[in-house]
Amino acid sequence: MSINITHFRNLPIEELVQEAQALGIDNAGNFRPSELIFELVCMKVDRGDGIIGSGILEILSDGFGFLRSPVSEYAPGTDDIYVSPSQIRRFNLRTGDWVTGKARIPRENERYFALLQIKEVNGRSPEVEKKRLHFNSMTVAPRSQPIAWNNDEWKSAYNEMKVLKGDRNLLIFNPFQSNVGILHQLIKALSDRTLLALVNAFPEDVALIRKIWKGEVYASFRGEPAVRHQQVVQIANYRAKRLTEQGRDVNLVISSMNELAMAEASVAEQSEKIGAQSLGIGAAQRILAQGRNFQVGGSLTVWGGVHRGRSAYEEQVYERLFYEATGRLFQDSSLPANLDTEASVQAAEQL
Repeated sequence: MSINITHFRNLPIEELVQEAQALGIDNAGNFRPSELIFELVCMKVDRGDGIIGSGILEILSDGFGFLRSPVSEYAPGTDDIYVSPSQIRRFNLRTGDWVTGKARIPRENERYFALLQIKEVNGRSPEVEKKRLHFNSMTVAPRSQPIAWNNDEWKSAYNEMKVLKGDRNLLIFNPFQSNVGILHQLIKALSDRTLLALVNAFPEDVALIRKIWKGEVYASFRGEPAVRHQQVVQIANYRAKRLTEQGRDVNLVISSMNELAMAEASVAEQSEKIGAQSLGIGAAQRILAQGRNFQVGGSLTVWGGVHRGRSAYEEQVYERLFYEATGRLFQDSSLPANLDTEASVQAAEQL
């Protein structure tokens, strides 16, 4: 009998603590969710039983990787699953792949679960996925197909602006304009597969988005190190690329290019880098540049939020990105983005 780690990841922390206490784990309330999951799985697995695990692959510079868990917001966590370099080479795995397979508990002197056998990569057979083209090798085609909307208000407003699949869009916010409600309406209105990266966000904003939208959310929180903000955007970006390689039309929505630029500037300052990198614009430019449409099918449309007018620094970021975008969408009160977020929450609770 196999134990599926996903079962524990879907449980609230309160239920994890109760189950851990029932098994005799002391001070379970002091554990993080990933630590509790690790302990529970290790205690429940009898010798000979297998573990079914999954996660987004992040390949490190040494050639091995880990399946990152949504429980830890795809940051390094105790319930990560180790993936060997030989497995990565054999199946042509890439950062951003969602990998499912059979794993084992750690042996003596080991710290992590280890992947034994790969069952699926991005929902497909690993033998099929290993033959795919790489995102950067695919033939780019002219953008011609309009974005698909499932909201008539957005369709009428943005089709007039000729927003196309594969565009690199800036969502330009006014100085005191909150982007949470607007982003929430945008991701609900988009018909194609959508990934949302919330950078340096408040926990309550992330909880609100997840309550009213069941899509893919990648989040870093206030108070986390700058390198963590970079990592969560990179994971979302790589995940979007892997989906696009399957011929899908994908939307990647970044909540704040300002926050991403500030994170890179902070990392550059800590490493004593100077010059153009001190502005931190490089990360935002690279993400925005990923938008493209492909000859064989599939597209990646990037939506990057940017505030202007709040500080001289943010104005510089805005000015540097403005002419690199193919679409510049000013979020004023005349657009259907500014709908009542609270009303949407109440509607979601009635479903």
